[in-house]
Amino acid sequence: MSQWNALVSLALIGTSLSACSNHSFLNAMDVAVTTQNNENYLDLSAEVDLGNVSLDQIQIPILDPRTQANLGTIGFSTAPSGKQKITVGVNASAITRADSTLGMSLPNGRPLPGSIQSASGQLLGIPVLNQSRVYIGGDLKTQVVLGVALTLPGLDGVTRNIPVAANLFFQQAFNSQLTGVAGLYTSPGSSGSGIAVFARYTPAQPLILGKMNLAKVNMTAVTPPDSGNQIQNENLSGTDQRKLLKYFYGKKRVLRPE
Repeated sequence: MSQWNALVSLALIGTSLSACSNHSFLNAMDVAVTTQNNENYLDLSAEVDLGNVSLDQIQIPILDPRTQANLGTIGFSTAPSGKQKITVGVNASAITRADSTLGMSLPNGRPLPGSIQSASGQLLGIPVLNQSRVYIGGDLKTQVVLGVALTLPGLDGVTRNIPVAANLFFQQAFNSQLTGVAGLYTSPGSSGSGIAVFARYTPAQPLILGKMNLAKVNMTAVTPPDSGNQIQNENLSGTDQRKLLKYFYGKKRVLRPE
């Protein structure tokens, strides 16, 4: 494939899945800190454009990997805009139960998108279901990073023909305090492909998260991301992009995370 055709293919999927005058892959995002039963929770809400694909409208518990205590919930619904809405609410103390190794990569084994700008150890991961995970990081005072990777086995039929693990992510700056990074990760292996959404939030005032003891957690504040929109393509050829585009904008499908 010529360089020109590859650029045209990237522009096509970028227009359809990420950005044109009226639509984007990541349509809306909000981050908030709430209190429930004297516990602090980090809440993420994001709307993503998956074309004709929708997510099974279920609630997934986020469990402590050691004690199986409930730390929060992941939920899916259809927003008034018709886009897919993903919500994550997690107890801020979950950071003391999370794993720095899981926080370094996506379920397909590739590193997290560079546009998140998180150095080693700045994001921690909590396993969810079999192949999905929640990410939490920042210093939880002046910077919060919260995200989720949802492995969707229904994608295997198209991604098994993509020869190597790959990522296609889009960065969207919503305001000076909130930047989102969202997109697709793929793997030729089974149950290694899905979608992921990350939020980077800088509160106007330092957060006070109750009586949390973070003394044993080695976290450092992260550098705010660049403003504006960016596309990050790793290992996806123009042909592979068209395969994904055809899948998401083909027949209607309902996918269930694993």
